[in-house]
Parts: sequence; C-alpha cells; structure tokens
Amino acid sequence: MLLKALAAAKRRLLNNECALEQHRGELAQIEAEWNSIWMEAGIRPQTSKEMQSWLEIAGKIRQLKSNLEVAGEQRRNASELENWQTSGATALRGLPVSSFADPATVQEVLRVIDQVFSPRKKRPGRSIESTP
Repeated sequence: MLLKALAAAKRRLLNNECALEQHRGELAQIEAEWNSIWMEAGIRPQTSKEMQSWLEIAGKIRQLKSNLEVAGEQRRNASELENWQTSGATALRGLPVSSFADPATVQEVLRVIDQVFSPRKKRPGRSIESTP
C-alpha cells in the first residue's frame, strides 16, 4: 500500500513538473509578446503593474489630443462662419437689412425675395398680364 502511494505521488510530481514547465513556457511567450508590443513604440517596458501609471498618462495625452482636434474643428467652423457672415453681408448690400441683423429676419427677407422672383403659377383662365 505504501509503495502504491509512493508511486502515485511520483506520478503527480512528474505531472506537476510537466505542468510547471508548460506554464513557464507560456509565461516566457507572454513576456516576449509584452516586450515586443512596447518595443514597437520604442519603450522598454516594466511589469504591467509598474506600467499602469504610464498607461494612465498616455490616456490623458490621448484625451488632450482629442480635445485639441475638436478645438481645431471648432476653429475651422468659426472661420467658415466668419466667411459666411462676410459673404452674407456682401449679398445683403442694397437690401433693407443690416449685416448684423437677426438671422430669422434675414431668412424672412430672403423668403420674400424668393416669392417675388419665383415663377407665378398660372390660374386657369387668367394670365399674369391680366392680374389686377
């Protein structure tokens, strides 16, 4: 009985040693992948726990970059709006509307202009010339 227990213990030990070697190989592969990922960016990595603060800083930098891109887009939009206001002011010269007028007022004036210059629909039996 004691010999059977000893033989079983040796088998478990051998199985555990094989499993340990397998896990060491997997760990070496994971560490190699970890290092290669960082090396592509020119960074000599530390452990994942040690790199956590670096990752937090990198996240803040990405957010700042995103904010700068949004600000740039807003700046371009403001420039486009300024160009539109300038061209709108030019187009409104000669009309009874200030270039600083309320946009709703300008829209109303433009609607009236469109109505004046749009082709009139002919009514049956009447022509434009016969309209009083």
